[in-house]
Amino acid sequence: MTQGELACWTVSAKSGQVMTATVDSTGQNAVMQVYQPGWKVAKVDGDYRFTGKALKGAAEGDDAMKWSGALPKTGSFLLVVGASRGGSNYKLDVEITNGR
Repeated sequence: MTQGELACWTVSAKSGQVMTATVDSTGQNAVMQVYQPGWKVAKVDGDYRFTGKALKGAAEGDDAMKWSGALPKTGSFLLVVGASRGGSNYKLDVEITNGR
């Protein structure tokens, strides 16, 4: 992916489950955002805009490469991956387990 391109996935999970999401890239330049259920995507002036509440530490500008924690809501979570600089090949791993 080149800088400015985005890749999006959704994962369904329940409140209280634990999610660990990790994006790994050769140049350590792939980052992600994770949005809680209720997110929306719109195309504005040729760019995609994401609205909704991001998980703490995985919002736009946090440059998160890993996020782990108990999920606050049940529903569809949106993961957005992009290159923070230059081009990037990356691998995204997501694991969801039952909470304690």
